[in-house]
Amino acid sequence: MPDYTITFPEKPGISGTAQPPMEMQSELITRILANSIGNSAYGGNASLVLDAAEEYAKENPSKDRNDRLREVSDYMYRDVCISGWFTIPEGSFDTPADIGPCDLDFSISSEAGKSRGRIAMGIEQKTLIFAEDVVNYIPQGEGCVSRISEGFVYLNMDPTSLHVIIAAGFEDNGKPHSIYYEQKSNPSDQESGEFGGDSLCILDEANIDYVLFGFDTGAPMPEMPLGIARK
Repeated sequence: MPDYTITFPEKPGISGTAQPPMEMQSELITRILANSIGNSAYGGNASLVLDAAEEYAKENPSKDRNDRLREVSDYMYRDVCISGWFTIPEGSFDTPADIGPCDLDFSISSEAGKSRGRIAMGIEQKTLIFAEDVVNYIPQGEGCVSRISEGFVYLNMDPTSLHVIIAAGFEDNGKPHSIYYEQKSNPSDQESGEFGGDSLCILDEANIDYVLFGFDTGAPMPEMPLGIARK
């Protein structure tokens, strides 16, 4: 079984009532949550894990519909190493849901930085857990922060609930910052337009009233792991 354990960051103390973000704070939150952390985890590293699983499946193809479970141990493909088990999909390898049920540990080492984490999905492919630790990561693309010295991404999602935790120590234009973001909600709230979940955003010890994932129309909405399409 995979040996990666999820160690959650310490939740910072809340000081005072949450205040609406100033323009500078809002831009900084977008740069780290949506662009930088989002690009490393949701838009990038999860798809690299899928690439590794797909390559392993090519080397060890299914014989029939009953021969789809694969166990892997320290399998290397490009910059990715995976261990654990996954299910070869009947269709394509496009999202983590495609290889569920699964429980894969992964580690990634490249010029951009290092990370390790876990993708797990329940037997009925209804509950997805994604966790990742990022170290000395240099985000790629436009609108990113300069560097993430250490970061943590956690998503636990099923059809009835969503729990997100994102924490990071990072540099932006040469200045150090820290952020802790947590959100619990019901995904159906987004469709109904009525959001009743809880969120906590602490940016540089300031309590910010901020909601991610499209519940606030003024906030960005990065793709969640279930909707990842490989580049």
